[in-house]
Amino acid sequence: MRLLILTIATLASLTGACISQKPEAMQANRLSLTYNSSTLRINIEGSALLVTRIEQEFANPVSAIPSGTKATTMQGLLTPEQLGRLTRTIQNNGFMKLSAAYGAPEGQRFYPYRIEACINGETKQVLYRSNPAYESAPNAFSEVEKLLIDLTAAARNPVSR
Repeated sequence: MRLLILTIATLASLTGACISQKPEAMQANRLSLTYNSSTLRINIEGSALLVTRIEQEFANPVSAIPSGTKATTMQGLLTPEQLGRLTRTIQNNGFMKLSAAYGAPEGQRFYPYRIEACINGETKQVLYRSNPAYESAPNAFSEVEKLLIDLTAAARNPVSR
């Protein structure tokens, strides 16, 4: 339980922060990553994986307005191979060179999808505002997003609250 609390506290304190205090030799390919959408949150810090799925609840079955939400959080560890694949994808597919935002312009209705990656002290945050009337997400963003969603299978252990 103590390890679980420490893991959660560590991930919470590092979300959005890039680790660059360690000597360069120790942080070779050090990865910190956050993915946020309306239904899924993924945090990766080193090999620690924390996945939160958000489900909308409806008190009235014919209403389109949710009466509440339910969050389920799972944790797991990524293998060195999974981390390597994710790191290589981000470094090689152009993600780190993307613009800050894509999709619908501000002021239009959209569903937000955000990925923030930090590799060896270099941070990149990209927002995709999903709306079918506007451009699709860039391929580099979609490739990282798909890989992240595939990796959520590694989070098998429930986090008790």
